[in-house]
Amino acid sequence: MRLDKVGALRRAFLAQNHHTWRLFVCPWLHAGLIHFAINISCMVFVGIHLERDYGPLRIGVIYLLSAFFGSLVSSLLVRNSPVVASTGALFGYLELCFLVFFGTGKFTQASVQL
Repeated sequence: MRLDKVGALRRAFLAQNHHTWRLFVCPWLHAGLIHFAINISCMVFVGIHLERDYGPLRIGVIYLLSAFFGSLVSSLLVRNSPVVASTGALFGYLELCFLVFFGTGKFTQASVQL
């Protein structure tokens, strides 16, 4: 119940109460310290390489858009359990890595310009 008070995403909150602000808040919430540590370590591991190649502005925009659209998709799929975390943003980073690697055959600095 505590996650619901701070902004966890549930379909009922969006459909019945029109809490659209939860789409923007839930990517910044985590379910505990271990959950936070795993998420931040994945973001740092992947994000450092992407930021070096494409710059902080582009990667920041990709992060925010991926987090928002991840929240939007999860709001369509979740039923009545709270959703938190930046998994949508992490998948956005991994998708960019996938596109760069398979589009160019290598993952090096300046291999593709966005």
